[in-house]
Amino acid sequence: MAPDLFDAHAHLREVPKAGAGWIVPGVNAVEDENAPRSERIWRAAGLHPWHLDGLEGELDALTKRAKSEDIVAIGETGLDAMRRAGPRAIQERAFRHQIALAMEHRLPLILHVVRRHGACLKMLREQSFPKDLGGMVHDFGGPAEVISEWIDAGFKLSISPRSVGREDRAVWISRIPEDHLLVESDDFGPERLLDVVRWVAAARNTDMNRVAERTERNARQLFRI
Repeated sequence: MAPDLFDAHAHLREVPKAGAGWIVPGVNAVEDENAPRSERIWRAAGLHPWHLDGLEGELDALTKRAKSEDIVAIGETGLDAMRRAGPRAIQERAFRHQIALAMEHRLPLILHVVRRHGACLKMLREQSFPKDLGGMVHDFGGPAEVISEWIDAGFKLSISPRSVGREDRAVWISRIPEDHLLVESDDFGPERLLDVVRWVAAARNTDMNRVAERTERNARQLFRI
């Protein structure tokens, strides 16, 4: 029998029928307002690097959303080198604002990082982001060389369906410390989380129940839920 799974990063349109819980990341004002509600869903407030139109208005709205008592994290935010994301300067403006919000409200960060690991780590250091607040790098796909840097910064690393079946990623998955590992469905649908747990367990030469139990514990510790 498959274990109940905790999804550390799920873009949900409705409440799934089965699962231990879900963290729904922030995207923008409209998406955040329409996120499904449930006693097993915890919400973040954020502005995604792909949704930076009307930046100042979005940041003002985000500042207000971050004050809500049910918000458990800030993000997803970060830097993305792909063309779909906004201009670099605008991404950095949004990222700095969200780092500051996380520090003000003592909340962890949910990070979206695509080919910009060094730049993201540098900005976190420049703003003296506290290691004890921590956060997660969602959909982490390497490179392996940055694992220790993210761990040292207080961040957990989350594996999504995008990694399933990737032998080039399986070779370093065991380098992520067990207490810094998370799993997620991202925007693939919550039913894909079981595939992630099965793949992670095989790559780490352990059993699914251990991965499920440990990643749920890690998520609850990070988001203080």
